[in-house]
Amino acid sequence: MKIAFLCPYCAQEISWTVNAENQAPACPHCRRTIRLTHAPSLIKTAQIDRCSICQGDRFYVQKDFNRILGVVIIGLGLAISYFLFGFNMAALILGLTVCVVIDVVLHRILPEVTVCYRCHSIYRHFVRNPAHKPFDLHIAEEYEPK
Repeated sequence: MKIAFLCPYCAQEISWTVNAENQAPACPHCRRTIRLTHAPSLIKTAQIDRCSICQGDRFYVQKDFNRILGVVIIGLGLAISYFLFGFNMAALILGLTVCVVIDVVLHRILPEVTVCYRCHSIYRHFVRNPAHKPFDLHIAEEYEPK
């Protein structure tokens, strides 16, 4: 069970493995100790109901996918489609189909992560809480800085 979050002092990303002792991690960049407060359910059932970083209680789930890689796949698909369109329409459709198949396979094999709306901490390898739904823009707007 891991939590990825930004250090409140230097804003560098930290990845922390949750343990039952509730040890406070030290930032590897600025060396300052960061206090995490885990909810009892996090330790007992590995289910998230309160953020260990900001104590927020609103979360969403998403696939654990590198967004840069996603943009590269789309770019390659567009480049291949543009190239294949010069041959004929069947080749274009075949190129786009390959991109769709890659997308479907990745969607099925990638695990889900839980993300805090307030501090954007990412929780990996936890039991999914059924109360957490996919990203909702209306909820996210509540936490946007004014």
